[in-house]
Formats: sequence, C-alpha cells, structure tokens
Amino acid sequence: MEKLKQQTIKDIADTQDTINKLNAGKFTFGSMLKSDAEKKAQAMAKVELKAALEKDVEYYTVLKKLLTIYLNTIAIPAYKKQRTEAYVRAMGLMCRDEITNAEGINDCWSNFKNVIDGFRIK
Repeated sequence: MEKLKQQTIKDIADTQDTINKLNAGKFTFGSMLKSDAEKKAQAMAKVELKAALEKDVEYYTVLKKLLTIYLNTIAIPAYKKQRTEAYVRAMGLMCRDEITNAEGINDCWSNFKNVIDGFRIK
C-alpha cells in the first residue's frame, strides 16, 4: 500500500509539472502538434487527473488502515489458531507413534530378558 501511495504522489508531482508546462506554453511531447485550445483542454484534463490521484492517495491511506485492522483482529489470530491446532495434532500423532515404539522396545527387551532368565545363569 505504501509503495502504491508513494507512486501516486510521484504521479501527482509529474502531472502538476505537465500542467505548469501546458499553462506556461512550454514544450511537451503530448502537446507538440496541438492548438492552444487543445492545449488548454489537455491542461484541464490533467487537472482532473491530478484531483483523482489526490483522492487515490486518501483512499490508499484509508485502505491501509482498514487492512491493518483486519489483519490484527481477524486474519492473524485465525491463522495463529489454525497453525497452533495443526501443530498440536502433529505432536499428538508423534506422541502416539513414540508410545507405540516404546511399547515395542519394552516388549522386545522383556522377551529377551525372559530368554536369558530361561538359562538360569547368575
């Protein structure tokens, strides 16, 4: 948003420069083959464009504030909750697998101990 806003501010400055050149009768590529009436009409169109760009700057500011509020109140908390739940589910599955592995290892060593005890060697 900030980048778009800065670009629009730059466009406003460029448009104002073009308006000043047209009103002063200086050379611009856009008005090279135009009559004075067409140059004045072009200057008026540029004034309207400048006004629209200034409104856009205001809208970018409002939109940035709305997006900030949305992200802080809705999007980020929802994403955090979703990722936390996914993490807890994954850890639960890992715990279940580790318990199963531990039970298998315990059974293996218990059986091995029973075989050793079967030799009755002390």
